[in-house]
Amino acid sequence: MTQDHRYCDMILSELENTVLEENWAVAELKVRQVTKNILYHFEHEEETLFPWLEKMTGEDNGPTRVMRNEHSDIRQMLTELHSCISEKDILRYLGVSDPLGIYIQQHNLKEENILYPMIDSQDTRKHTSLVKSMIQHQNNRAA
Repeated sequence: MTQDHRYCDMILSELENTVLEENWAVAELKVRQVTKNILYHFEHEEETLFPWLEKMTGEDNGPTRVMRNEHSDIRQMLTELHSCISEKDILRYLGVSDPLGIYIQQHNLKEENILYPMIDSQDTRKHTSLVKSMIQHQNNRAA
């Protein structure tokens, strides 16, 4: 999951470069690419990882709720990025992308330093059920 974070960070950086170069056609492709990858990552967490962790800990009002709320905020900011690019508005884009980048970095740190270690702390037999759930999620998505 951490690799997903890094990959999305890279695409966001590439997107900003294309916007600054006013290469709007490539920016359209990049914003769709980063959105697709981020939303897939969120879907994976929200439909597989978070429910599994909530089941293991018996808690659904803690870190996973915070992460879901942040996912919602990020979705809204991504929608705004699409709009900025469609309108070819560099200044507005920067006004959205800079806070978005910071927000995503803070979000990722929470997942990597709090949530993922919570998952890692579960015993190995429980990880088997998570892996099976993740594979099933991927298979359902591919179907």
